[in-house]
Amino acid sequence: ADLTKGDLGPELDGALALISAGKTDAKLFGMIKKDIKAKGPSYCTFKNVGGCAKVTITLLAAGEPTTYGGTDYAKPVTSLPDSALKERVSSGVGHDRVGAAGQTDPAEAIQVDHRLCL
Repeated sequence: ADLTKGDLGPELDGALALISAGKTDAKLFGMIKKDIKAKGPSYCTFKNVGGCAKVTITLLAAGEPTTYGGTDYAKPVTSLPDSALKERVSSGVGHDRVGAAGQTDPAEAIQVDHRLCL
């Protein structure tokens, strides 16, 4: 299947699955990063904070900074109070797991509860 066709969410899910399986393809991840630059800002919104978190975790897992293509994907997640996260991130990811996103080791990012990926 071509991970780079369609919506960004499933593409990021596929990227995380490949990274967690230890499979990295420079050409494919180059295309995914290009798609994050193109689609990420409209995917990461106040109403879709889970999308911001998914982009953040994918970037960290790929060894990239959480600010990418001029957009800080971690900020919408880490700047919300815990109460807002409980409302916005429907899958119950702990704020403490995402709050350290800027300091998280990329290998550890893979271990973050996969339910983050809405």
